[in-house]
Amino acid sequence: MPCVHDPGRAINPMIVEAQLQGGAVQAIGAGLMEAVVYGEGGQLLSGSLMDYAIPAPTTCRRFPVALTEHRSAINSLGVKGVGESGAIPGAAAIANAVEDAVAHLGVTVREVPVTPAYLHSCSPRRAPPRAERGRRPGARRPRRAGRATGRARSSGRARCRTPR
Repeated sequence: MPCVHDPGRAINPMIVEAQLQGGAVQAIGAGLMEAVVYGEGGQLLSGSLMDYAIPAPTTCRRFPVALTEHRSAINSLGVKGVGESGAIPGAAAIANAVEDAVAHLGVTVREVPVTPAYLHSCSPRRAPPRAERGRRPGARRPRRAGRATGRARSSGRARCRTPR
């Protein structure tokens, strides 16, 4: 997974690369692992790192980073923001990728993190045979109008749409 970013003028390219990689790993955590869970009485149940999963250094490997430097005209140094570019859209992109992967089951992903438990709660009781789905094996599902990468969001309860 390569990462391309325009930091303006990269004063210290090694720090810029580390920030971009850290932001991307943070997005992986937000998209697949990091769930804030509350009990029925509003008690926080995921208040420690034993209960709140985050990506570890062994979870993700390093990936290439390419910098395209176009200086900012807003400040005298020509610098721009760095770490946010990987962290912000990543979780929604992961949710959309998972939704595309399970489209043949009729599942619509509406929240992050997309944990196995959440995905299981969204699944219908059984997957229909391929012949009943009306598509040939390996065919991609047509895109729906209005679909954006920023639609996946996190909340306290699971909301899924499955075929009736």
